[in-house]
Amino acid sequence: MTLERRYKLHQAMRNATLGLFGAVMSLFCLHKGLTLYQVGLFFGIYYLAVICMDLPGGIIADRLGRFKLFRFAKLFDCLYFALLIFSDQVFMLFVASLLGGIGRSLSNGVMESWYYEQLKAQGRLDAITKHLSSAQAWATLGGAIGALVGTSSVQWLGYWLTPNNPFLPVLLLALVFHFTLMLTLDWFYPEGEKRREVTQSQRSGLVVMRQTFARCWANSVLKGVLLLQLMHGMLVVSLISFWQPVFKGFLASSTNVIALGLVSGAFFLASALASKLLARLLSHINYDLDWLVLPFFGMASLMMILLSFAESAGLFVCFYVLFGCCIMAVTPLTSSIMHHQTIDKYRATYMSVLTLTFNGGGLLVGVLLSQIAELYSIGRLWLTLGVLGLLVTLVLKARLNLRH
Repeated sequence: MTLERRYKLHQAMRNATLGLFGAVMSLFCLHKGLTLYQVGLFFGIYYLAVICMDLPGGIIADRLGRFKLFRFAKLFDCLYFALLIFSDQVFMLFVASLLGGIGRSLSNGVMESWYYEQLKAQGRLDAITKHLSSAQAWATLGGAIGALVGTSSVQWLGYWLTPNNPFLPVLLLALVFHFTLMLTLDWFYPEGEKRREVTQSQRSGLVVMRQTFARCWANSVLKGVLLLQLMHGMLVVSLISFWQPVFKGFLASSTNVIALGLVSGAFFLASALASKLLARLLSHINYDLDWLVLPFFGMASLMMILLSFAESAGLFVCFYVLFGCCIMAVTPLTSSIMHHQTIDKYRATYMSVLTLTFNGGGLLVGVLLSQIAELYSIGRLWLTLGVLGLLVTLVLKARLNLRH
């Protein structure tokens, strides 16, 4: 099996694991008795942990190796689901969210950095954006399968075997999947990686962080990318946190959980198709990444605004799926811009800055902006963020026009 196919399959499995619980996460929190604000806080704590550990995780990966850190991350993921299985107290659920965020942060961008270096060693970086878009398509397809399996396990196993805790089967499945990903890493990537030597000048992580942020601040392209990424995180996390209760509100109370899985699956499948079409498009045209990313982001912001006005399940699903198509196209484009602006020595660190900024947007939603959903409505929150996303798009487009 080729390197590309193994990487795509691994990303698909990783995303399927995330999709298992992600499709019912908000419903799980509500089942445990959390309020809307506490649901937002659950996500906020998760992204706070990601922010605190993301950049240190990138530095550790650059020094000690991507494989070691990925396995360590999976241990935290296993602890996260073990706590969710055995805990009912709100405080312990927040502790679990903290551990889950650490696990997520330590694996962010790690294997992508390794994959980029492998392609570079083979002299194949001319099509890096196409490869990342294709991998994104596989990953989103994996997410669709995971969402369907997760909701099915709740509906057909949970309510039958453990009616008082219908989410137990999906939590157990996710725990097993994370453990499997940890054990099978060498099978997916038999190439391994070279041992990294740590010199005296590399030992201060604070110095590396300061230098990385200074380079990003001095680079006008990277400043624009990070602003876009912050807004990206706010849009995505606000939708992830609250779409399930909103969609359930359009349905009859007797409608089962499978409906959520079908909608989530449609979201991932459409996103996978969009990513695949983008990969094919990039193979046949000359393009400027700076110009290409903004239209997709602007369309995603527009879909968020339309979601806030949706008054039926059909319209909601339509706008939700279109949002996924647009926002998933943004991810490989911003990653490619970041890759083009950095060097191998600090690649994982720079990718951590990218994910840190995304998760900073998630933290803002969970800790601060979810108050809008609690005090007013979820639709009002989405409308506010959609308008803000369009304003960011217009500002960046104006700056890009001036630069060109």
